[in-house]
Amino acid sequence: MQKEADVYVPTFFHHMAIFPIFALVRTLIATIRFVPCKNAHKICTAPDRLVGIAWHRNIIFLAKSKIFFRPKLNMAGLVSASKDAAYLVAFFDFMGIKSVRGSYRRRGREAIGDLVEKLGSDSDVFITPDGPRGPACVAKKGFLVVSELSKKRIVVMRFRPKCYFTIPSWDKFIVPLPFSKIFVEAINFNSASELEETAAKVGKTPEEYVSDFMNFKIDAAE
Repeated sequence: MQKEADVYVPTFFHHMAIFPIFALVRTLIATIRFVPCKNAHKICTAPDRLVGIAWHRNIIFLAKSKIFFRPKLNMAGLVSASKDAAYLVAFFDFMGIKSVRGSYRRRGREAIGDLVEKLGSDSDVFITPDGPRGPACVAKKGFLVVSELSKKRIVVMRFRPKCYFTIPSWDKFIVPLPFSKIFVEAINFNSASELEETAAKVGKTPEEYVSDFMNFKIDAAE
């Protein structure tokens, strides 16, 4: 029996297969309008490197965030090492976003090391803490470890699209309608320990706190 590949690297086929989708998404991204709320613009444009987190269902908005908030800065995203995820890596390649391969279940330790290395080499990293297969909208703690090891700030992002539809996937992936508004909110923690202290004040773990924020259960000021 052939051994399963450690990481499925995208091939020329993956890039050609995903290019029409990339072209459609890139055109869509150009039409949608971000409306930063409160201090979101200041938080997301500050030049110091960051560990950004948002739900897996918001990947389109994360791609828009690279263009809107941090166009001149390097970005890397955490992507599963699976065969299917090679298509997402190909999409990120077209978007100018680097990929770090791994997940909670597979190559987790190696992925954390690679993310910390990216942060040390002058790159942001973005993590979908409920990916790659859920449970949806429930954060796992990997992002906290990356922040602790790298000594970089954490930016938690949530997106409220005005007009959109969802794809019937495990995460109910969001696709905004062309020319629609997306309201963007963000909270910044200068360190993992700052997030832990903030969460403890309201009787939550850091994972619970960011999950509740991204699920609109608490306000940024709480």
